[in-house]
Amino acid sequence: MPRAILFTGAGANASLNLPTTLKLFKEIYEKHPFEENELFNTISELHDVKDIENVYTILERIEKMNLQDEFRFYSGHLSYQAHDKISHWSSLIGKAKTLRQQIQDYIFDKYSLPTSENPKIKPLYHEIMFYLTRINAEGENCEISIFSLNYDRVVDEVGEEYRSEGFSFIDGFRGEHPQSYRARKWTPEEFALDKGRNIKLFQLHGSLRWRKNHTGLPVKFPSERNDRQDKNYPGELLIYPGSDKEIKEEPYQTMFNHLEKCLTSSKILIIVGYAFRDNYVNRIVADALFKNEDLDVFVISPTAQQDFITSQTMNRISREKEIMKHVLFIEKKFEEFRVENLLEKLKEREDSE
Repeated sequence: MPRAILFTGAGANASLNLPTTLKLFKEIYEKHPFEENELFNTISELHDVKDIENVYTILERIEKMNLQDEFRFYSGHLSYQAHDKISHWSSLIGKAKTLRQQIQDYIFDKYSLPTSENPKIKPLYHEIMFYLTRINAEGENCEISIFSLNYDRVVDEVGEEYRSEGFSFIDGFRGEHPQSYRARKWTPEEFALDKGRNIKLFQLHGSLRWRKNHTGLPVKFPSERNDRQDKNYPGELLIYPGSDKEIKEEPYQTMFNHLEKCLTSSKILIIVGYAFRDNYVNRIVADALFKNEDLDVFVISPTAQQDFITSQTMNRISREKEIMKHVLFIEKKFEEFRVENLLEKLKEREDSE
């Protein structure tokens, strides 16, 4: 297991103009790009809806409802004025499905990284990769594990770039060379490789390059893929913001298992650009902080401390003084981060004890 691991959220790629879920919500709300604007606006005006995750969650719940749920839904969520706007319950479910798919397509388009952005990616990650390479090296072996909640291919590009420096890039898919036009098949055994210099990528919410083939097997393409009509690859695999997709499904179960396993023995977890909005991830990190007394967690984000304590799960952690000595906030943008910031935080902690 690597001594230090990297975990990235949407904020890690902010300098590449890839939006956070909050920015996505604001953009959609202001520009109204969907046919089902009326439903989107109605949901957006609910008091507890703050970003696209909340909207998506409500849409999924509407689709799963039956007629007996109608009264509870309207009395619990929507006003009578909203009920009048959406006149027929049967049509509401259809509109919810249409709007959810429109949001999916919008998200897909926003996170499909233009080729012109490629030269910016390696410099963005260079500082952190340099540190991970140095601290995880054991003789001729070096394992770097990257866990990401992002759909885009930024971390893919990072892994590919480091092939030229003698690393193997392992993403759990096996087949021809990643640049081949053919899909590679999900092969979780790939992650078992523990010799040599390896970069292992775990995309915990999926990738725009992933689909399911006609047998249900996850596959990965060399470029983004969003064709619902392709009979050979009919299934999508993304966990959309706010979605309650079953984590027990592959590839997710394997990838989350690796996150839990790494956190039981790793000494350092570096979290970049994560707003602590995923309850499942938060519980894993919180559990690791309780059980692994040697684990230091560095949180890098302009709003790191506020994001941490706003989360219900992490807020409970914040009341544990001994545990919070191991949570260190670096309130900087990712592109402003330097390895010295980690050392400075450790020195501050040492001086305060």
